[in-house]
Amino acid sequence: MNRIFFGVLLFVSFTSILTKGQGVSSSYIIDSVLIEVDFNGFHAPQSPYGTARIDSFDVNKLIRSSYYTYRSYFNYPTFRIVYKYSDTKCLLSQTNEKFDNNKWVIEYDNVNVYDYRDRKIKNIRTYYNYINTSSIYTTSFMYLYEYTNQNQISQLEYQQIENGMAKYGSRQKLSYDSMGRLMTKNSEQWHAQSGYQLDFIYTYEYNSNDSLKASYEHQIYLNNANPPKITKKEFHYNASGFLDEEVSMLLDSMNQIIHVFTPKYNFYDALNRKVKSEIANKWQALFVFNANGALDWKSQYAWDDEDSIWYSTDSIHYSYNYLNQLINIHTDYGIMNLMYDSTGFNNYFEYTGNNDDGTVYRSYKKLLHGDAIPEENSFTLFPNPSNGNFQIIYNSTQDEALIIRVVNNLGQVIFQKEEEKQPGYFSEYFNLDMFSSGIYFFQIIIPTNSITQKILIKK
Repeated sequence: MNRIFFGVLLFVSFTSILTKGQGVSSSYIIDSVLIEVDFNGFHAPQSPYGTARIDSFDVNKLIRSSYYTYRSYFNYPTFRIVYKYSDTKCLLSQTNEKFDNNKWVIEYDNVNVYDYRDRKIKNIRTYYNYINTSSIYTTSFMYLYEYTNQNQISQLEYQQIENGMAKYGSRQKLSYDSMGRLMTKNSEQWHAQSGYQLDFIYTYEYNSNDSLKASYEHQIYLNNANPPKITKKEFHYNASGFLDEEVSMLLDSMNQIIHVFTPKYNFYDALNRKVKSEIANKWQALFVFNANGALDWKSQYAWDDEDSIWYSTDSIHYSYNYLNQLINIHTDYGIMNLMYDSTGFNNYFEYTGNNDDGTVYRSYKKLLHGDAIPEENSFTLFPNPSNGNFQIIYNSTQDEALIIRVVNNLGQVIFQKEEEKQPGYFSEYFNLDMFSSGIYFFQIIIPTNSITQKILIKK
C-alpha cells in the first residue's frame, strides 16, 4: 500500500512540476505514464531509495527532455536531459544536467555532426568536473566516422581528450566485398609520440551459404618485440545449416598449426532446437523445452578438475501463461515478472533480487508504447516509420550467434554487426539517422533462419 501511495505522489509531483513549464516547452506532449522506477532496498516504506523518470515528446514523437529523480529526492527532479535536433530530425545534442545550488549544471553533453547525406561523421562526448567556481576539468571522447559508397562504415576513429590535449586513441579500418560482407578489419592504437601503429588485423572467410566459415586474428607486437600471433576460428555446420562445431587454433607466421584448443560443440534435437552446448571437460549448457516448444529452463555447468565433477554455475527457469506468453524468469540472482494488457501487449517489467548486504533490490518499468513482445526467434521493431532511431525487442530461445543487418532497396548491406545472445528477450536501440529517407530492410540472421522486416526512414 505504501508503495502504491508513493507512486501516486511521485506521479503527481512530476506532473505538477513539468506542466508549470520548468524547462519544458508548451509545444511538447507530456506523457502521463510513470516510465521507470528502481528501488534499491527499503530502509523505510516512506523513504524508498532509487530513481524515477518521466519523458516528454514533441509532435513528431521526438524525445525532447527527460526529468528524473535519484535516491530519496523524490520531491523535485534532480537530473534532466535536454535533446536538440536538426531540421531533418537528426539528433544534434544531448545535454545531461544536474540541479545543484538552485541551478541546472551540465554534467556531460553529447554532440553529433552530420554530412550532407545526414550520416554521422563526428560524435563528441564531454564530461565536466567542476573543481571550483572558476575552474572546470573536461574529459572528452571523440569518434570520427567515414563511409563507403554503399554507406558502410569504412573507418572509425576514437580519441580521448583531457582539457583539450589528446591522450590516446585507436582507429579501425574496415573493408567489404561486392556482396557487402565484412572481409578485413585493421585495428590501430594511437600513441602521442609515434602516432598510429598497427595492433590487430582481422580477416574473414564465408561459405557458399554466406555463413562465416573462418576468422583470423593477427596480433602485431609493437617494435617487433615478438613474432606475430595468429588465432584462427573455424565454424562447421551440420546438414541443416546449424552451427555444430567451433574450433580455435593458434598458428605460426607460416600459418602452420601450433596448438588446437578444445572445440565447442552444439547438439540439436529432431526439431533442430539446441539442447546442449559443451566444451569437453570445461563447460556445458543444457536446454529443456516444454510441451509447447518454448524454452523451459537452461542450466550451465563448469568442470571441477580437483573433484572431477560438474557443478552448476547458472540456472534460469522460464514460466508461461495459458497463452504461452512469458510471465516469469527465475535466475539464481533474482526474479523478473512480465505483465500484459488486454490486447496481449507486454507493458510492464518487474525485477526483484537481493543486494550483497541482504537488502532487497526491486525495480519495475512500464513501457511507454505498449508494443508486442515478439514470438520465438522473431523481433518487434518500433517506431516504424522513424527518423532513423529504432528499438527492437528480440526473442531468442537458445544461445546463438546472430548477425544484424540493414539492407537498402538495392540489396546492398549498409549496416552489419555480430552478437552472441542467450535465451530470452533483449531490447536494443539502433541509430540509423545517418542514412537518407527511404525504404530499408532490417534483418536478423541466425544459423537456422533469417528474419526480415521492412522499415521506413522518414525525415
